[in-house]
Amino acid sequence: MVRALVFSALVLLGIGGCGSSAGTSSDFYMCATDARAMPYQSGMSVMSSTGVFAVELLSSSPGPPVRGQNTWIIRVDEVATGSLLDELDVSVTPRMPDHPSHGTRPVVVTPSGPGTYTLEPVYLYMPGIWNITMTIVGSMVGTGTTDTAVIPICIP
Repeated sequence: MVRALVFSALVLLGIGGCGSSAGTSSDFYMCATDARAMPYQSGMSVMSSTGVFAVELLSSSPGPPVRGQNTWIIRVDEVATGSLLDELDVSVTPRMPDHPSHGTRPVVVTPSGPGTYTLEPVYLYMPGIWNITMTIVGSMVGTGTTDTAVIPICIP
């Protein structure tokens, strides 16, 4: 009886696993109630922090992104001209804002067409909010620009 009560209390308090900041167990994470993430849709777009670049998530395989390994295709353009940008140096860091010490597998970025880049694996190993941060270095934009763009996504 005492064991059952202790177990129930742990589950209710979210101590049974590494869960969200909302205090729920990771098994009960609800993306619909967390406004920090953008709802997934093919073609979702974000602006870089200084407004130089626009990053569009053309597709995710699987779509929507799931726990585990995902492949993303993004397109990057220069906001001022609308030009698709090739020959960018793009690096990607997936992180959970609620668990900043958690790392994940390195993401390989491969140019895959005019202004498009394939990101794989985008490994999202647990439920919750993930910030997929792309650091973009473009030497052809003005005198050279380094900027970041973040796609906040929720994995149920």
